[in-house]
Amino acid sequence: MLWLVLIGRHALVDPAHTCACVGGNDPGLFMWALDWWPHAITAGVDPFWTSSIWFPSEIDLPATTSVPALSLVLWPLNAVAGVVVTYNFATLLAAVLSAWLAYRLCRYVTGAWLPSLVGGYVFGFSSYELGQTLGHLHLIPIFLVPAAVQLVLERLDGRIPTRRFVILLALVFALQVLISTEMLFAGLAFGLTALLLAFWLVAARRDAIRAAVGPIFAAGGLAVLVLSPFLYAAFRGLGPQPSLDWPALARVFSADPLNYVVPTPITWIGGAWAEPAAAKFNSSNGGLGGNYSESGAYIGLPLLALTGWYLARTWHRSFSRFALALLALVFIASLGAQLHVLEPPLIAGREYHEDLWLPWAAFAYLPVFDHLLPVRFAMFAFLIVGVLVARALTLPLRRHAWAPWLVAGAGVAALLPAFGGAYWSGKVTATPFFEDGTYKRLLAPGEVVLSFPMQSGESMVWQAESDWYFRLANGYIAAEVPPQFWNDPVAKNLLNDSGVGPVQPANLPLATRDFLDRHRVDAVIVEPQTAPFWVGAMDQLLLPKQEIGGVVLYRVDHPFPYIAWGPEQITVSFTPEGSVRWLVDRDADVTIVNPKPTPQTVILRGLIRGSPAFPGFHVRVSYPDETAQELQINPAGTFVQRRVTLPPGTSTLGMIAGGPKYFLPGNPTAHYLELRDFRLSPR
Repeated sequence: MLWLVLIGRHALVDPAHTCACVGGNDPGLFMWALDWWPHAITAGVDPFWTSSIWFPSEIDLPATTSVPALSLVLWPLNAVAGVVVTYNFATLLAAVLSAWLAYRLCRYVTGAWLPSLVGGYVFGFSSYELGQTLGHLHLIPIFLVPAAVQLVLERLDGRIPTRRFVILLALVFALQVLISTEMLFAGLAFGLTALLLAFWLVAARRDAIRAAVGPIFAAGGLAVLVLSPFLYAAFRGLGPQPSLDWPALARVFSADPLNYVVPTPITWIGGAWAEPAAAKFNSSNGGLGGNYSESGAYIGLPLLALTGWYLARTWHRSFSRFALALLALVFIASLGAQLHVLEPPLIAGREYHEDLWLPWAAFAYLPVFDHLLPVRFAMFAFLIVGVLVARALTLPLRRHAWAPWLVAGAGVAALLPAFGGAYWSGKVTATPFFEDGTYKRLLAPGEVVLSFPMQSGESMVWQAESDWYFRLANGYIAAEVPPQFWNDPVAKNLLNDSGVGPVQPANLPLATRDFLDRHRVDAVIVEPQTAPFWVGAMDQLLLPKQEIGGVVLYRVDHPFPYIAWGPEQITVSFTPEGSVRWLVDRDADVTIVNPKPTPQTVILRGLIRGSPAFPGFHVRVSYPDETAQELQINPAGTFVQRRVTLPPGTSTLGMIAGGPKYFLPGNPTAHYLELRDFRLSPR
């Protein structure tokens, strides 16, 4: 109830438009994902791949944070109450489940319910959990971590049969894969390391540990077998992403050691006094503001002091030496590959000082490990501290038996969430255009819509709540942009709120229109409050426009068909669709056959690639009557459009590269003309 009041009070007041989060794009993608899996199953489409977003690209959903386990479990609630209510329920329930299963683990270890209650709270309602509730639904359900630890302990104690242990642990592994593969890989890494440490430091347990290794791997093998199609698709998505250097980003998101004792403003104790320091934790803007969702390592001095006191008093026990070694290992790993204390990255989103390397650097560049964010390892530290605090509260004391409880109470109070601020009152915009069904009058089912801002969680919610009425030529299912889109010459402009990118402002209207044609966009929807630049930019295209239901709607006509072509003969027709890239590193001809009895206008669109000093291409069009027309294509970096008239019959488009002087030495394809398409119109 306390968690519901502190975190969910705003969502309870307006459950259809308010989420227990900070708002922004991330909650929107999870709301979309919660609806995707039921939709895919009921519609009979492939749930692993979709072109419903980033059309016409095929998106590999198992490689994203698409939370299929949460989606399927909460399917009935989603069907009745919608994705916003379902998201809030998942956020609030996940933390409660995490605290409860941590309580069960502490109860198993200590045998005392009240100390275990404190230990469960420390884990389930930690500052790590508070940070992730700001918008990372896949990282909030951490209840499977204490569940897995308890299963292993029961196996080591001989309290659970082998077959049951394998089945239950395989179920835990499988569910974790379907919630967050990142947490699974991190949990496996630290879990196996914990077994090795226990084997080394706890001699009495060596035989039991040796006997448990086989069943643990059997459980892993069973989970892999059951989920092999999903895992195959997930691993396919781990390749390089041109839009985001994820390994570099992962190395940046590491814990500042001071964060373990200095809170952020999302805790009630972390007010103005802590903000100057917290602003430098994982800052992406040079220390002007911290990333509080990824600065959740705050345990606090009271809980750390109580943990240290317990370990000092019980140092003669092998368990305490093991716990300290494991806690130290997690702490050091959470600091990442490079030590940083109250300093933002040297370059935003890149690296810290390279002369302060830490042990995690040995793993940070390895496959899979390079996708783990070290700051999130603090979650394991909270579990260890929670168990140790519970054990500390069970120690018999002759004098001042109340003192450990007083310290524990202060530690728990320090973890309470902030009472003010807008951290858990994020707004899911109430857009009348979609809420009152206006979109059904102005959009046809299955049409392709481009929305601005392009990477917006709002548009994802629109699509989900419209029951997948339309497709999106953009989306936000991960921090990465699909390679097919990112490599588009105008993509960076479209993704920028001010249209800044490689295409110059004078060429942006033409380049935008070209994008709309190639992606077969039927309508453009702009949120005027969040993307005002794109209202003016779209106005320049002179498309039919309506300001309705809180959005600006543009209808896109497609008077010309697409003709995909290459450096071979092609017959012009009016049916094929596609886009074209032709890399010209030598003279080359393309033969165009116009089957029509009348002349046709070819609109030649393209982007000149290469250095700005490149003088450009000459295009010679040779006609059947042996006359010719030469066109000078502009210098590199400009988006061009040229019209060529084709008479009936065969014409030749000659690409005259002009010789080696146009190419960089040793790199003959450094400059080329990237032709987007032919568009034909009867004259």
